[in-house]
Amino acid sequence: MNSRFLQAMQHNITEIKREQQHLVQSLEAERDETLTESLGELSSVDQHASDLGTELNERQKEQGLIQQAEYTMQQCDEALDKMRQGTNGLCEQCNQLIDRERLMAQPFASRCVPCQTEEEEENENIQQIMT
Repeated sequence: MNSRFLQAMQHNITEIKREQQHLVQSLEAERDETLTESLGELSSVDQHASDLGTELNERQKEQGLIQQAEYTMQQCDEALDKMRQGTNGLCEQCNQLIDRERLMAQPFASRCVPCQTEEEEENENIQQIMT
């Protein structure tokens, strides 16, 4: 891969990571604010069970979004490490070059399209067997 493409990839990965960090900070701040408000409302005797259920559901959704963003940041860090090692853009499974189009769409991709498809099909088969 040429240096111009690698610089563009590094920029894209860094931007994605920055966006995910901002998302996590926003979600955590919102969660903390909601928690503070909820603690104030707990003193109220007329707290309805459905309100508590809705609140729990919202917190679980926020936590899922935070976990997904943290996972994406981890993938970005791994891609940046691979760039420093000179191995970014190589499929972890077959060691072939990952298409540029795939890397532009998902700069932290670790598998080529055929290997990723194979992995997803295997996971889908396992899920079908388990259900």
